[in-house]
Amino acid sequence: MLARQTPMVRGLAAACAGRNTLTAARKPLATQMTHVTDLSTSSKDERPVSPHILIYAWPLAAISSVTTRVTGGLLAVGVYGIGIGSLLGGDMPATMASLGASGLGPLVKLSVAFPLSYHFLGATRHFYWEKFPEGLNVDSQRMSSIGIFAGSGLISFILMFL
Repeated sequence: MLARQTPMVRGLAAACAGRNTLTAARKPLATQMTHVTDLSTSSKDERPVSPHILIYAWPLAAISSVTTRVTGGLLAVGVYGIGIGSLLGGDMPATMASLGASGLGPLVKLSVAFPLSYHFLGATRHFYWEKFPEGLNVDSQRMSSIGIFAGSGLISFILMFL
């Protein structure tokens, strides 16, 4: 630490310690050379420390967390869109019924059913973890993420054809 300080800073530090600044500045410093490693690679397997988001192998729990946040945002956009459409004088129940009965009906239903079911199941898991934090570990995160993806896929598939 002292090897990187200027003489003025060393003198000030010595003065604060009650020493003579002139003799403290002239004393040789004991330094040792340390091997500087390249911080852009890890020593374990020579991969970048901070890889680009597109090449990073995301854990399933992280993908599940991002999906929960995205589905929540999409649901909010949908609710605001329906509200604004109603305020502007649109007949939203008739619009929804006509979309559901059209050829795109199953796709439209899927676009609502998946975010709704996924976000609900993700919120349920989060509520469980808040109440029982001892159940929060890597294995339970992975298994619950698989369960949420599978459960919301099944629920969405069923709701798509109603």
